Amino acid sequence: MYDFLYDLPHTRFAINALCFSQDSRVLASGDDNGYVRLFDFPLGKESCTLRVATAVTSLLWHPNKSDVIFIGGARGIVTVMNLHAEARGFSLRTGVNAPVDTLAYDACNECLAVGVGTDIVLFNHPEDPWTFGSNIPPPPLASVDANRVLLPLPRALNFSDDGRSLIAVYFQHGIVSWQIKSLQPEWTIWPKSSRIWSISGAACFSADGKTVIVSNLFDGFDCYSIGNGEHLANLPTPIMHNVPLPSLFIEGGKSILCGSSCGYTLLYSGNMNTVLQVLRHGEHDIIQALVCLQSHSDLNSADPSEKAYCENEAKFIATASSEADLDNYVRIWRTSASGLNVVWDLGRENLSELQERQF
Repeated sequence: MYDFLYDLPHTRFAINALCFSQDSRVLASGDDNGYVRLFDFPLGKESCTLRVATAVTSLLWHPNKSDVIFIGGARGIVTVMNLHAEARGFSLRTGVNAPVDTLAYDACNECLAVGVGTDIVLFNHPEDPWTFGSNIPPPPLASVDANRVLLPLPRALNFSDDGRSLIAVYFQHGIVSWQIKSLQPEWTIWPKSSRIWSISGAACFSADGKTVIVSNLFDGFDCYSIGNGEHLANLPTPIMHNVPLPSLFIEGGKSILCGSSCGYTLLYSGNMNTVLQVLRHGEHDIIQALVCLQSHSDLNSADPSEKAYCENEAKFIATASSEADLDNYVRIWRTSASGLNVVWDLGRENLSELQERQF
């Protein structure tokens, strides 16, 4: 189970992204006003505030450099920020005037993938300076009728096969694996949907890259096998607002955390058939940013208060509310000593009953 630990200082700007540094010592949040706030973790003290020119739409820490963070903006620019360098930041321009919705980094080949508009732009960084690599073209457009074209918008990216392939989850064009060298599609998974057209609002990949969870903007989340495209499960979540919702594999895939637009997040079991816990937020709050920290046991701080937070190899979750001009917050949760209890079994109740439950 997870217990509420504390809220970080509130802001009136919608929080769009959260991420932990690779050394587990810093939590970053990005908001609609272009602020990136850095908090020392686990104490939650704000250590630094950065500012970019547009709304922050995505964040990613460099996997090998704990002082480098990638900041995706609303107008197609990625700011590469080095927290300890004299000249802190510089911009990577994609040439697309659209939000950077997703970022992925391949540490094997030092390549950054940027999902922006309908494009996926690759930047190479074998050594300074960064160079433009290539532009993965969008998959063929799908038309509902003669008057409406559905744009293929990448919502999540994940490198696979030692960086030789890039898997992209598109808003209305399925899940496509691209071969980096040829820029050709290898395979496509068309998500199951109760609507006429398959929709993926947001997505996350398991650590081993074998499973993907997509927000379907209809009744919650759908899980798919990357290997064969099989639909593994549906994770129901009441949809109060038609917005993309995040999901997250945590505890090595033993649990799945799902965002929501109804004021609480659901923690599912890794086998996808049980709700383990309901994490309550403000009534009707939209939770569109999630991040987890598997363990803080590697910290060797002499600070006794920090050690108290991290005893027994504690795990942490950070969730954030995302509503413009309201009182938004980042909420920190910590594993408790009590064991997990089954809150809701998918075999006993359906979505309509879940929507009626008062958690």
